[in-house]
Amino acid sequence: MLLIIAVVGVLGLLGLYVLALYVARRGRFLHRIRRLEDAVLALALGSQPGDPKAYSRQPQPRDRAIPALDELACASVSGLPRGAVASLLGEQLRSNFRRGVRRTPVLLIQRSPPGAGFFSNFLNVLDWLAVADRCCWEPVVDMERAPTLFNEDVPVGGTTNAWEYYFEQPSGRGVADLTAEDLVITTCGVRRGEFSGAMPIGDGVSVRAAQSLVQRYIRLADDVLATADGILHSGVHADVLGVHVRGTDMRQGLYPDHPQTAPPKVYLERTQAAVERDGFRSVFLACDEIETIHLFQAAFGAMLLTTDAYRVSALVQTTTDYEWLVRSDRTLHRYQLGREVLVDAILLSRCGTLICSQSNVPQAAMYLARGYQEIDFVPAVSG
Repeated sequence: MLLIIAVVGVLGLLGLYVLALYVARRGRFLHRIRRLEDAVLALALGSQPGDPKAYSRQPQPRDRAIPALDELACASVSGLPRGAVASLLGEQLRSNFRRGVRRTPVLLIQRSPPGAGFFSNFLNVLDWLAVADRCCWEPVVDMERAPTLFNEDVPVGGTTNAWEYYFEQPSGRGVADLTAEDLVITTCGVRRGEFSGAMPIGDGVSVRAAQSLVQRYIRLADDVLATADGILHSGVHADVLGVHVRGTDMRQGLYPDHPQTAPPKVYLERTQAAVERDGFRSVFLACDEIETIHLFQAAFGAMLLTTDAYRVSALVQTTTDYEWLVRSDRTLHRYQLGREVLVDAILLSRCGTLICSQSNVPQAAMYLARGYQEIDFVPAVSG
């Protein structure tokens, strides 16, 4: 009899121990859900925890439908009320928990199609990479289901994901590698974060933070690097002056809220003064207008470095849909547009001094740089 009582007592104690473990484990799990909710709603939506404005943002309208990612048990964070986000995340986490799945949440980085300029898209990705980095999430960039202006109708280099035309995936996994066991949090719209074009160009703190992110997450395609290396090898060259002249739509005042850039002659005068003062060996020019190339060639001759990028006349009438830029009979024209501006930015990142105005291209160049650069800022005409 005593033996039976002892056995029952031991079993009871074991039962209490198991129950205590379950409660503790469940408590940790619920705490994990709450932390994930806070991270999604505060960081991903760019607000402070507890701020009611964080949950009112609506996603931008989409020009093209994106296939639902139901097979990935995807939870979109933009435009959903707090309760819906919490329910979706909680349901997926509980499902994974019951099946013993312990995977890091995936941040699937999308932008509402068709996005915008190449480096507007790039800086948006960088802002979301900062979110993933702070949350210890796995970032995956999706420019296939959320296509951009630079997507081609046929695969490029074996992929239809425009990000993978030019870069490797930040975590090594692509969209096709995700499974139903992954908790996928999908971005949509634009995140106005610390690395967006709205910040003062050349801000030292943001540049250093962005450079750190770039070194951890941004891996350029080998062919892109090879093209840049053929013009100017890696490193920051103190004896090379970089000049970025932004024209076309930004000089024509197409966007009322965007600074209107100065005419090319202003950049030329700045460049001539810098060369005379500091004795630069070479001048690298990145620009989008044919006339600017001719102007600088006449002034600098053989010391001028440029790429054979696609450029248009300053007389071209620009429109907000970018049709004036992306329409061409050139083979893989959209892909080449992105590749060319990326190579330009890489080369600007290798110049010891930059003459530029507020633009995403030189801003991205500073982030890509592997050392310190002097910035000679050219003020906007208006804006």
